[in-house]
Amino acid sequence: MPIFRLDRYPYVCRMCLKPEQIRKMTSLDTEDECFEGSATFEEFLAKITFPIEEERRQLFPRSICPQCKDLLRTIARFHAKIRNVHLFMDALVELRNFNTAPIKDLFNSKPGSVQTMLKELNLCANADFQVEDLIDEFPQFKVAQLPAALKVNYLDEEIKMEIEIEPEGVAESDKRDANNAFAEECLLEEVVEEVTWEVVAEEASKVDVTQKEAAINQTELLDAVDDKAKKPTKKKPKFKANPITVANKRKRINLELLNSLEPEERDLAPKAEEPLQCPKCPYKTINTTHYHSHQLTHLRRENRTFPCKEQGCAEQFANRAGLRVHMEANHVTCVCETCGQQCGSTSRLQDHMRRSHGNDRHPCGYCEKTFKVKNDLHTHVKNVHLLKNLFKCDTCGMEFRRKVALKYHLATHSDVYNFPCQQCDKKFKIYPLLHNHVNRAHKEASFKCEHCLRMFHTKSLWLDHIESVHEIQMRFVCEICVANFESQEKLAAHRARHDNPKKLECGQCLTAFPAPEPLADHMCITYREDYVCCGRDLFHFVQYNRHMFNKHGVKINARVKPDLSLLLGQIRAKRKRILSCLKCGIILSTRTQKKQHQEKCLGGENKS
Repeated sequence: MPIFRLDRYPYVCRMCLKPEQIRKMTSLDTEDECFEGSATFEEFLAKITFPIEEERRQLFPRSICPQCKDLLRTIARFHAKIRNVHLFMDALVELRNFNTAPIKDLFNSKPGSVQTMLKELNLCANADFQVEDLIDEFPQFKVAQLPAALKVNYLDEEIKMEIEIEPEGVAESDKRDANNAFAEECLLEEVVEEVTWEVVAEEASKVDVTQKEAAINQTELLDAVDDKAKKPTKKKPKFKANPITVANKRKRINLELLNSLEPEERDLAPKAEEPLQCPKCPYKTINTTHYHSHQLTHLRRENRTFPCKEQGCAEQFANRAGLRVHMEANHVTCVCETCGQQCGSTSRLQDHMRRSHGNDRHPCGYCEKTFKVKNDLHTHVKNVHLLKNLFKCDTCGMEFRRKVALKYHLATHSDVYNFPCQQCDKKFKIYPLLHNHVNRAHKEASFKCEHCLRMFHTKSLWLDHIESVHEIQMRFVCEICVANFESQEKLAAHRARHDNPKKLECGQCLTAFPAPEPLADHMCITYREDYVCCGRDLFHFVQYNRHMFNKHGVKINARVKPDLSLLLGQIRAKRKRILSCLKCGIILSTRTQKKQHQEKCLGGENKS
C-alpha cells in the first residue's frame, strides 16, 4: 500500500495538491481582476513564489480548486493593500521633502483604492476628502517636524515647511464651456439670429427691394453668418444660465438691433415662395435666413468635438458616446469596495453590485429562472414568453423567437462553409457546429463517471450512461411536456405550472401569448408512439418536428410520453438509431458498417 497519496499528481490542485474536482476547477491561465493589471493566477503565483520554465510547465498542476481560488484572491487583495499602504507612506516621506508630485499621482492614479484603504485603516474622518486636504494638514503631522536626514543634533534643528499648493483656477476646457454656455442653452439658429439681420441689411442694400431675393447669394450669406457667429460678443459666466434671463436678453438684443435699422430695412429678411426643406431633418421654413442658420447648425454639430476634461489628457471625440467609453476605460471614477472592480460611472457600479454581490432574486413567473436585476427579468419575459413578433424564414417559412436562431437556420439553406476546422479538413456552416466538432474530436472528454471512471464529451451522454448502466436516477421527466429536471423539487414546481397556468398561458405546453387570439389558435402538444419517419429514428421531438415541416410541409408539435417505470437513460438505450445508406437506403446495424458501405456505394458514383 503506498504511503503518499500522490498517484494523481500533477492532475491536482496547484495549491492544496488535492485531486481535481470535475467541472469545479479553475485554469491557471484565467485572468482575475483581483490581481494587479488583471494578471492570471499563474502569473500571480510566479510573482509570490518563483517563475516556472516553459518546458517544465506540463509537470506542474494547471488548475486550482474553488477553496484555494478564494484564498488566493484574498491573498491578492491583501497584497495590493500592503503595496498601497507602502506607496502612501513613501508619498508622505516625499511630502516631507516638499515634493507633492507622488501624493498627487497616487490619489489621481488609484483614487478608489486609496479611499478604500484609508477607510479600512480608519485614517480619515471625512468620507469626501481630496489630496489638497491632506497637503494642508501635513504640517500638523509628526513627520513634518522630523529632519530630512538622521543627525546627532536633530533635536535642535528647526524645520519650517512651505508647501506650495496650486491656486484654484479655471481650466481651459472650463473656459470654453463658459464661452459656450449661451450656445448650450438655446438653438444655434437663435444664437446667430442677433447678427443675421445686420448681414441681411448689408447684403440687400446693394440691390432693389423688388429683386432682393434673387440678388442675395446664399453661399455668401452663409459665410457671412458664419463669420459673424464666430465672433464672441461677451464672455458668459461659468454657471448655467437661467433660461428666462437668456430669453429676455436675446429679445432685448434683437429689439435694439431692429431699432437701429431704417424702417424700410426692417422687412428685408428674404422669404421663399415655397417652404424650404432641410435635407438632413424634417425642419421646414419659408424664411431663408432661418434656413441658412439651420444649415449652419448641422455643420457645427457635425464638426463638433467633445474633449476629455481630465487633467493631462488631450483626447477628443466626435460624440458623447466615444467620450463616455474613453472615460470608463482610462479615467476610472468608481471602484467596487468588495472586489476592486473598476466602473466608469456610479450607475454602472450600482449595477455591478447588484449583479455580482447582491442577494436579491427575481423569479420568472413563467419558468424556473431567476434574475438578480429586474431589468433582466423584464427582458427575459418580453423576449422569451411574451414575444409578439417572430422571425420568419423567407425560404421555408419556419418561425423563430430569436434572431440568432434565424441566422443559424438560414445557413442551412446555403452551400457556404465559412468555419473550417484548424486541426482537420472538415468545414461547417455555422460556428456552434464547429465548436461541437472541436470538443468531440480534438479535445479530451471532460465528464467523468464517478462509478466506473469512464469519460464522456457531453453532459447528455454522461447522464445517459449513469442512468442506463448504473441505474441511478439523474433526471426527473415531466409526463406532460417531456421536459426533464435535475431534482424532484424542480419537477414539482414545474408540475404546479401545468396545474395552475397563468393568464394567457397554455396549461399543457406552457406557452404564453400576448393576446387571447394566438392562444386559441396555437398548436399544442400531440402524442405519438415514436419519432420514426422516412425510415429514420429522429430520436428527439425537436428534430422530428423540424423534419416534418421541412420534408413534408406539416407543422406539428409531437411528443412521445415517457415510460415512468424506466429511467430516461434506459429508455434512450433501448432505442437504437436506424442507420441507412444515403443513396440506396439499405439499413445497416452499426455506424462502421454504414461508413464502409457508403465508401463503396458513393465511391463508385464519384468515379463514374
